[in-house]
Amino acid sequence: MGLSAQPAAPYPDGGASRLRIALFEVDSLDFMLHSGLIIHTPEDRVLYDPGGYWADPRAVRRYDVTRGLSPELEESYLSRQSLVSGPDFWKLHLWETEVPDAVARQAVEIAEARTPYVFGGCSYGVTSLLRQLPGFEDIRVTFVPAELAAQLRARNDLRYSVRDLGAEAQEA
Repeated sequence: MGLSAQPAAPYPDGGASRLRIALFEVDSLDFMLHSGLIIHTPEDRVLYDPGGYWADPRAVRRYDVTRGLSPELEESYLSRQSLVSGPDFWKLHLWETEVPDAVARQAVEIAEARTPYVFGGCSYGVTSLLRQLPGFEDIRVTFVPAELAAQLRARNDLRYSVRDLGAEAQEA
């Protein structure tokens, strides 16, 4: 995913700035495979998906960053709808927290300044970005999504939820 012809229009949601850290597990294997970060700022919703292969024809991606993430696009990412494999065997682990506007904007600046990561570099990209943000300095940089999940589980300042995407797909 390289440069796009035109940037996406910003998608402000009017809510508080926040970070949503998504980890995707291959449910049948209990194996954390991928991680990404959704950043809500007053001006936009931004997906940082290092080394990821999520693509949606409605989205404009530049390297590992997708700007203008509407609620529908955000749900497409979180539910794995736009992957070749589909949502059938995924489990989503989602941590989120409100942050000051300046912290959310800083996260976007860091993400946009980076070159793209290769497959397997997702957790390194997410942890090394988080570590630069106020309140996340204790995050240890890792290549292993399960290690990132363990660090996030140990924090008491994040809201956690889990979704069995395979079960949701079967119910639909």
